[in-house]
Amino acid sequence: MPFSAQYDSATRILLVRVEGPVTTVMFDTAMQSITTAAEYAPNVDTIWDFHGADFSAISADGMRSLLAIRARYTVRAGSRTAFVVANEVAYGMSRMFQLLADGTIPQDLSVHRSIDDAHAWILQGRGADTS
Repeated sequence: MPFSAQYDSATRILLVRVEGPVTTVMFDTAMQSITTAAEYAPNVDTIWDFHGADFSAISADGMRSLLAIRARYTVRAGSRTAFVVANEVAYGMSRMFQLLADGTIPQDLSVHRSIDDAHAWILQGRGADTS
């Protein structure tokens, strides 16, 4: 799961692009990178672009492991996170993560088919503060 991150200071949104197999080790590495970067707050609103990701190796237990990793990063509380997916498998896995996270992680999470929709959802959640 190689990933790259690009921060847009104008919108205060971090775009994380994921390529290849999704693994717990790489997810943990990505979370460490996001929460320790000096360029933005650790609870920056984030779009995870999973268009190039492969979820085929993630089981239900693997999904719970990803959730447990995410739960350790309490500094992300209050942020809005959007998953952007390209196919039905990725959509289903992302929705499973969203449902498992509901009530256990203090973060707004949504699943989208396009980066534009994810971007709009994040900005809409900020209400009048769209900058």
